[in-house]
Amino acid sequence: MGFLDLLQKEYADLTPFLLDTFDYDKPSDRFTLRRNTKFRTRIDLNLRIQYFLTSFLRRQATEQKIPTFDEIVLHHALVKKWDYA
Repeated sequence: MGFLDLLQKEYADLTPFLLDTFDYDKPSDRFTLRRNTKFRTRIDLNLRIQYFLTSFLRRQATEQKIPTFDEIVLHHALVKKWDYA
């Protein structure tokens, strides 16, 4: 389960969101932040936490590590700190 799979339920087509939020440069086919703006997300905080925790736990499993409860809570606290909304 990836991040886009989680978003697919809420956003069938990301194009309108991207065009409303970012500047699009057709020659380079790139989206960039608009000038004098800060990055903000409209993705629900709980959905972001679910994604980051799932990613963290998968990474730990790939590295054959078993994270402690404290490591999971610390990771959760860092994710909440990154909330720009």
